[in-house]
Amino acid sequence: MFPDALPFLEQFKSKRLAILTNGQRDQQDMKLQKTGIDHYFEFVVTVDDVGVGKPHPKIFDKACQLAGLRPDQITYIGDNLQKDALAAAQAGMNGVWLNRNGKSPRAGVSEIKSLADFSQ
Repeated sequence: MFPDALPFLEQFKSKRLAILTNGQRDQQDMKLQKTGIDHYFEFVVTVDDVGVGKPHPKIFDKACQLAGLRPDQITYIGDNLQKDALAAAQAGMNGVWLNRNGKSPRAGVSEIKSLADFSQ
């Protein structure tokens, strides 16, 4: 786990947090339980749940459905520019690119270099 993850989860634990992942359900559940952070998340959406992964819009739509929110009410933070931030933005969410590698900035989405940089 990155050092900024737990402080971020603690800071935003009063918010509704969820995970969208291209990983398998069993693998994701195991990782969350093993790291002890599973209780921070209201739900997890995996490729197993939807039949397609990111960047397909269906996985983002499923998250909106489970949250009972419109896409424009959701902020999605992800470390993959194409599959996370841009795909979320194309689905109508506020896409935020977690650019941990310092790659060139990209127009069209917000960018943070660490979860500690996020404020809402």
